[in-house]
Amino acid sequence: MKYIILLLIVFSAIVLFNSSTKEGIKEGNKTLSQIQQEASIQDAKDKGFDSGFYETRAAETDEQREKREQNEAELAEKTDFTKAANDFNVEYHDPPEKIIKDEGIEFGKVWVFDPILKKKVAILRPSTQSNYTYYEPGIYKYGASTYVPNYTESVLLSSSNSYFNK
Repeated sequence: MKYIILLLIVFSAIVLFNSSTKEGIKEGNKTLSQIQQEASIQDAKDKGFDSGFYETRAAETDEQREKREQNEAELAEKTDFTKAANDFNVEYHDPPEKIIKDEGIEFGKVWVFDPILKKKVAILRPSTQSNYTYYEPGIYKYGASTYVPNYTESVLLSSSNSYFNK
């Protein structure tokens, strides 16, 4: 009995090792993706292509290669941020004045109360920005936060009573 169990364990290990890999399920010694790839290559060869793959563009000329390599070198230079680690004079975007001019941002006035000067003062803000939330002191009985009534107030405010219908 022990030998049969040991034989089953060894057989199971061999089957599991041969039937699954990192790439996926295997059929025999090839994965399903390898079988599909070979079938596609053979299908292309049957249709008259030499290698099974068809190049869709013309060969790269020397001028195109030089231009591509130059562009790659420029991009590599631009994306090398190790040089800017201690260089604090780097500008990563246009100055705000140029952005305002280019984007055509208009400014509007917002009046707020200055507690130091004890008067209302105008503040310029972009018209695309939302309004400031400002509450005049004493406007809200319970403050500007969300009001939560106590039990008595909730009964009085309830729609189930007839206080407001009278």
